Amino acid sequence: MDEQKKQAIKKAIAETIVFFDIFKYPLNAWELWQYNKISCSYQDFILILSELSWPNKNGFYFLPGREELLAERAKRYNYTDTKMKIAKRMASIFRFLPWVDMVAVSNIIGSHNLRAESDIDIFIISTKYRIWLCRFFCTGLMALLNKRPRPKNKKNKICLSFYIDQSHLQLKDFRLHANDIYFNYWVLGLVPLFVRADTYFNFLAANLWLKEYFPNYEGNKMSSRRYFATKREIKYNPVFGYLEKLARRFQLAIMPEKLKSLANQSSAVIISDGILKLFLEDKRNDIYATFLDKMKQYG
Repeated sequence: MDEQKKQAIKKAIAETIVFFDIFKYPLNAWELWQYNKISCSYQDFILILSELSWPNKNGFYFLPGREELLAERAKRYNYTDTKMKIAKRMASIFRFLPWVDMVAVSNIIGSHNLRAESDIDIFIISTKYRIWLCRFFCTGLMALLNKRPRPKNKKNKICLSFYIDQSHLQLKDFRLHANDIYFNYWVLGLVPLFVRADTYFNFLAANLWLKEYFPNYEGNKMSSRRYFATKREIKYNPVFGYLEKLARRFQLAIMPEKLKSLANQSSAVIISDGILKLFLEDKRNDIYATFLDKMKQYG
């Protein structure tokens, strides 16, 4: 391997350690290799990593003075395990709802890295042209089960704020810019719980652009005990089209004014007939600014 490539790999290691420090998450060698943006074999990577002087303990690498994050990672593993069990139970229910084609846990930066007090973010892919009906059933069911998050009660609640339909599987255009590191990891970190037919494979095929940033990554994380369903044959019926319009009209009528005012004016809120992204704020620019500051701090 030439020296220029070795230096590029070393820089990418630094970037990865710094980025995950923002989320209080030390990484082991295998994870550092999987997340490295320079393609190389694991054997070569280990040799290069051994030449560096990053602090490490029990096989985990972290920034200087951040050894306490090892205990934090261990705690969050247990928190995430509890939340995943809750999410799997919800996914087992969602699979019976009309027009739900995939359910995945989202907002996991690093495996098993969720805080105790956080809610559980769910990403849903709906049948083509039925995104509003899909959301109507999903949010309605969570409301009936008292599983929707509230400002003062979010712990282990189900947050349903991001839907796409089968005609909008490619997520590259959701990036704020070419260096939107957080979103790249967000897509990589999706953990499917329920998949209908070939939806997940189609989703992966539509997002092969991730290989540009993670050439060493050996496949998206898949949850154990995930649910699969065969392809569902739904014959065309104009009644469903009419119900889709009614569901859209009803949900827009009761949607908070703040969300509607931000619709398609902000990266946080997108409302269309194939995409529903409903977050009150988008912290990606702040995260990227923090990342750049940390990179300057640690050289």
